[in-house]
Amino acid sequence: MKLDRRQVANMLGVKLDGLKTIERRKQIEKRLKDIGYNLINKITENRKAYYIVEMVYSDKQLINSICRHSFNTLKTNEFTTYFKERTKHSKKDKAISLESLAEISNVNSSTICKWDLKLLDKKIISKDGFFYFKLNKLTQTVEEVTKEEFKSFWKNRGRLKTYNNLQRRYLKGEITFNEALEISNNQTALRLELENKYLYRAKRYKLNLDNKLYIDFSKLIKGEFTIED
Repeated sequence: MKLDRRQVANMLGVKLDGLKTIERRKQIEKRLKDIGYNLINKITENRKAYYIVEMVYSDKQLINSICRHSFNTLKTNEFTTYFKERTKHSKKDKAISLESLAEISNVNSSTICKWDLKLLDKKIISKDGFFYFKLNKLTQTVEEVTKEEFKSFWKNRGRLKTYNNLQRRYLKGEITFNEALEISNNQTALRLELENKYLYRAKRYKLNLDNKLYIDFSKLIKGEFTIED
C-alpha cells in the first residue's frame, strides 16, 4: 500500500508537523506497527514522499477503534489487560481487589472505577453484591468470610466508639463508677477481639456471557475474530 504524508499523519492521528517530529525521533516504524502496519520502504516520486506499508493484521486497528469509540479510552494495552482480568474473574466468580487490578493494568484505581462503570453501561458485567474478606494482621493472610461476620465486625467497631463516649460521660459524672468499670472491661475485651484483624469487602460482578460486545471483543484480543462473526 502506498501512502503519502498526509494519509500517514491521518492514520497516526497527528498533524503533518507531528509526523515530522515522529520521523525526527526515528519512531515512525514503531508508531505504524502500533496500529497494525509494517513500514516496508519510504520512496520519493516527483519530489513527493510516499510510504510503502503493509497491514500486519487489521485486528489491532479494530481493537484501537473499539477502545476509543466504545470504551472511550486511548489506553489500548492497559484497557485490554483490564478487560481480560475483570471478565476472567467475573466469569469464575472470583474476587480481585481494585488495587490489584490497577497494578496489573498499570493504571490508577480511579481509572479502574471508570472502566467498571463503562462495562456496566455496556451490560458486559452487572452488579452481584460483594465478596467479604478478613485480613489477619499477625500473619498477613486473607480469607473469605460471610456477610454476617463482616457486619458483626463493623458493628463492634461502632460499639468501641460508643464505649469511648460513655467513658466521657463518667468523667462528667453522668454515670456511676461501677457502670464505667463494666464499660471499660467490655471495651478492653472488644478491642482485643478486633485489634489483630480487619474485615473488608470487594465488589462482585456477574459476567453476561451472551453480551455481543463481550463476545466479539474477547475474540478480537485473542486473535480469533473473523468477519463472519
